[in-house]
Amino acid sequence: MSRARRRWPRTELALGGLLALAACESDPVALPAADGGGDARFLDLAGLPDGVVIRADARVGTPDAARLDDAGRVCRTGSTTGVVCAPDGTPIPEATVVATSRDCDGRSQTFETAADGDGHFRFPALAPGPATITVEAGSFLGTFQVDIIAGVNVPAGGGISDKICLESRAARLAVLTGDFDRIQTILGALGFEHDVFCGDGVNSRGGRALLQDPAALGAYDIVFLNCASGIDFRATNPEVQATVEGLRRFVAAGGSVYASDLAGDAIQQAWPGFLELGLRARPAAEADPCCVCGECEAACVVDPPRPPRMCQGCCPDANTQPEDCPRGGGVAGSGMAGTVQAFLEAPFLASALGSETVEVVFNLGGWVPILRHDPRVQVLARGEDGRPLMVLFEPSPGGGRVAYTSFHNHAQATEAMNRMLAALVLRL
Repeated sequence: MSRARRRWPRTELALGGLLALAACESDPVALPAADGGGDARFLDLAGLPDGVVIRADARVGTPDAARLDDAGRVCRTGSTTGVVCAPDGTPIPEATVVATSRDCDGRSQTFETAADGDGHFRFPALAPGPATITVEAGSFLGTFQVDIIAGVNVPAGGGISDKICLESRAARLAVLTGDFDRIQTILGALGFEHDVFCGDGVNSRGGRALLQDPAALGAYDIVFLNCASGIDFRATNPEVQATVEGLRRFVAAGGSVYASDLAGDAIQQAWPGFLELGLRARPAAEADPCCVCGECEAACVVDPPRPPRMCQGCCPDANTQPEDCPRGGGVAGSGMAGTVQAFLEAPFLASALGSETVEVVFNLGGWVPILRHDPRVQVLARGEDGRPLMVLFEPSPGGGRVAYTSFHNHAQATEAMNRMLAALVLRL
């Protein structure tokens, strides 16, 4: 089944025809043309007596609309406003918001807008009755109901609240544990549920099984590869080649992938030409079949298994891999430890942080810089040397997105870095 991005038809906020007002049907009063000329499509009836009639021969424009239906009745509209947010209440800038309802004649109508930098949106002219508000932020999707009341602005969240926060399962998320990153910490802080798979330098069998199974992988919207996934994407084994090809198909079908630092080799192997990373890597070679299998033969399974590592965010499963398998992905970077001033080129990042610059901390050397990128790659944040630190691209038209950051959040994260990563998650 295709999982391409959701799109709604755009309908302009217009109710058709020029409007005029009459105190009674036999005594029409034409209203003057609006400043600037042009046809106005809405008329505010707030404060006017019941029974007023709208004629199709005047030009005025105001926020709330009313119209004369086919039976000669006035239909007065209302509005709704809201703030789009993650489950924890964090506003989501630039989310797509769609309102679906019926107009005064009972016909289906669809309006689309974008939330502003603080997550706010408004639909100013909806006919009374139930309306469905749909929110899309990257792969995250939420649906809400609101009852529109004539002449009233109704908070989209119901009652006195204007917040409409996505549910914890608004997207299906899979995380490979890694060794030097914990993106799952940010997902949990935002309130999103996620499934964790072993994918680090000590135990990567669960992650391999996921990536080698198209049906299992296709059950998710986003796959997160933490730094040092434990998978050598340069191995020439058929299982590894199938993993790389599976990631390509996953994104082409609408799924999204995020990788940080050393896990960037997966992106470079799956989508060559988009990014050139400063990686030092072992030459491509065949690996021990027992170390690259997803569904492994009995001869490749250690019994009894070694216990899992006892650390926060580590792989929670007992390790059935042979002892000579845990050797990481065979890649290293050339970045130096220190603090880098980052310039935020994406407006949604600047909105999330309330600033156009932020300090990015690298607590260890060996991180992977981005040396060059294809023009199709969107640079979200750039360092003082001009090199990108955070990027986003769509390898296939109409497919999902791929994101890479040279930095990550585990151990070295500042509050600002976590907010940057949280904002990126909501674009995938």
